[in-house]
Amino acid sequence: MHAALEGFLEGAERLVDGKGHPTAFGEEHPDAPGLYFVGYRNPPTGAIHDIAKEAVRVAKSIADAATTSSSASTSATSSNATKSAADPADSGKKKGART
Repeated sequence: MHAALEGFLEGAERLVDGKGHPTAFGEEHPDAPGLYFVGYRNPPTGAIHDIAKEAVRVAKSIADAATTSSSASTSATSSNATKSAADPADSGKKKGART
């Protein structure tokens, strides 16, 4: 296991290969949502070149996830507002409150 993961993340061995290198690069790791590995390869084109490409992919992925998350919460808020507007008597009532 990679020394940086040891003791930090339980079950980290599923994220790396036998040499301790991450099994996903420049994208969200399928076994650990929200975790990205950048700069762990050294291709013939050069590590800096590869890191730059991976960083752009990671930033885009994070931005897309934030946009999707923001849209979902906006949609849920709009849905709740519509429910309250549909029955004004329900607005202001607390869940489980007896009348």
